[in-house]
Amino acid sequence: MEKLIPFVQINLFLVVFYAIYWLFLRKETFHQVNRFYLIGSSIISVLLPFANLSSVKTWALAGQIQSLIYEYDLPELVVSQNTEHKLNWVLIISILYLTIVAFLFLKLAFGVARAYAIIQSPSFNESNAFSFFGIIKIDKKLPHFRTIRAHERVHTLQLHFLDLFFFELLTMVFWCNPVVYLYRATIKNLHEFLADEEASRTLPTVADYATLLLSKQFKIAPEHLFVQQFHKKSTLKIRIQMLLKGKSNNWAILKYGVVAPILFMAVMVSSVSCSDNSVNEPVEIDILKEEKVGIPPPPPPAPPIDVADAALKIQKREIFTAVEQNPEFVGGQAKMYQYLGENIKYPAAAQRANISGRVFVKFVVEDDGSIGDVNVMKGIGFGCDEEAIRVVKSMPRWKPGVQNGKNVRVYYNMPIVYRLD
Repeated sequence: MEKLIPFVQINLFLVVFYAIYWLFLRKETFHQVNRFYLIGSSIISVLLPFANLSSVKTWALAGQIQSLIYEYDLPELVVSQNTEHKLNWVLIISILYLTIVAFLFLKLAFGVARAYAIIQSPSFNESNAFSFFGIIKIDKKLPHFRTIRAHERVHTLQLHFLDLFFFELLTMVFWCNPVVYLYRATIKNLHEFLADEEASRTLPTVADYATLLLSKQFKIAPEHLFVQQFHKKSTLKIRIQMLLKGKSNNWAILKYGVVAPILFMAVMVSSVSCSDNSVNEPVEIDILKEEKVGIPPPPPPAPPIDVADAALKIQKREIFTAVEQNPEFVGGQAKMYQYLGENIKYPAAAQRANISGRVFVKFVVEDDGSIGDVNVMKGIGFGCDEEAIRVVKSMPRWKPGVQNGKNVRVYYNMPIVYRLD
């Protein structure tokens, strides 16, 4: 599940950034700025979840967001009598998803090859004007050849075909997100707005250019991948509307400032979610039905300390939810769950009453590595809560968390699932 978090974040960021465009920017005539916004926001959406934001995690606000977003930091500990082999649905869905991506990739490659073959046909070039991957094709017999060439040169010089290729790849990888199709359609419209804006200057008036767009001199050929046609029926209406629209007021550029707080929050969310222990796969252990059988003794207790002095110090020390170096069970997380699996019991009272459920245990890894402040945040009773507290308290010392070069206290939450199979 941990690997799914960046994927979910990317799709969420794509939705949020496009929503900003739709609500605030789409009616403005800053076409080049809008173009860069769509490209930049989509690139940020893809890269941000993978960025190393460990320094951001130390900010106070990041810690507060982390405590709000996550219900627990450690994977679930599933305690059951019999652990049967179950299908890994995440793996199956991932394989199906990637199979569709591979199919779309092949379709993309075939589409490019087919489009290239079609534009070589003299019949396709007749009475047509278009550009394809920087190649301009214009029937010289068309009226207003100079204007049409100016239009297609904008597509070529501004590298619009690279935009199209990027958004085709984005659509291919995130095909399940409807917003990526809106990105792709919108960038195509912006390309036409930019080309129309430049080409219309070669004619006396914008109205003359609009008339040229509506001219029946052009064939309406079927659309092909990456072929940017001068006359494209599906976009004529919106292109003419944008041509005749008055220029946006210079003050409207301030609308782009709304991106700053949204980007800041995206960085915050990404930083707290990239914690190594944020969300992992549940760990299942199989224990014997009778709680008195097969349970090894707990480890020896930690050396005695001055309780009064320690309590006073603890009260004065801050408890962190995110630190530069997380606390770690000696031997790693796998060893921790091995230890818990060898020591936890399924209470007989819970078995007799057929009780199953999830117990949320909250505890603190102290700056000396010991376990303190163990509490049940949500329990199910019948001895399960007490057993969860007992086994967590019995854990040996951890390697303490580190912040600014000093050992610090860190909060942890652990869900323990009791399940009767």
